[in-house]
Amino acid sequence: MAWLIVAIIEWSFAAALGTASVGVPVKVFFSKVEYLGEVSAPVLYLLFVLEYTRLDNRLTPRKILLLWLIPAVTFILAATNDWHGLVWNSFTPSANNLLIYGHGAWFWIFAAYEYLMIAVGVIILVWAFIRSPRQFHRQIGTLIAGSSMPILGNVIYITGLSPVPGLDLTPVMFTLTGLTLTLGIFKFRLFSLIPVARDALVESMSDGVLVLDEQNRIVDINPAARQLIGSAAGSAIGQPVEVILAP
Repeated sequence: MAWLIVAIIEWSFAAALGTASVGVPVKVFFSKVEYLGEVSAPVLYLLFVLEYTRLDNRLTPRKILLLWLIPAVTFILAATNDWHGLVWNSFTPSANNLLIYGHGAWFWIFAAYEYLMIAVGVIILVWAFIRSPRQFHRQIGTLIAGSSMPILGNVIYITGLSPVPGLDLTPVMFTLTGLTLTLGIFKFRLFSLIPVARDALVESMSDGVLVLDEQNRIVDINPAARQLIGSAAGSAIGQPVEVILAP
């Protein structure tokens, strides 16, 4: 998650410099710099989702390297675009000191790959939302909401529906993502309480089960344990076990 935020910051900062600069060559230069964060964000997002949902155990170094292949090629092609025009094939000055980019063939290949990475991540989060206990729905719902905002901004930009021609709303929407994640971290304890893998057996067994983290806080509880604990079980998730079991 930290590396994803770094990529977003680099992307947004370079986009801001490109918007503020004057002249087509300077704007194109900052667009190339911007691609370092832009090509990294989708892969880092997917890796984060896999780790958050505890599905990263099958990720080998070779598989991770393959995930980075198309982003690496895209960044190289963006940096050398003057020679081949595969990423941008035209630059048209627009109002408000903006630049409208004509997109080459490779841009659409990377766009499809980008949306695939994000779509897989969102599908995994939805799957985790459905399978996780109700107490974790706010955390996972926060991640799903935060994920959808940049996608919306990017779709608006690529389809030419931006209210200002040439204005890429994706970095702007990432600001809303940051605010959403901040809410999740400080209000819903997004990373303090991470859903633990479970199956139907734990839910249906007659023995009570409590799962604690390293700080002895309850991070999971099955129905049998709720019945044993009684009324205090309703707010058990996230509470110290000493408090909940004190009676």
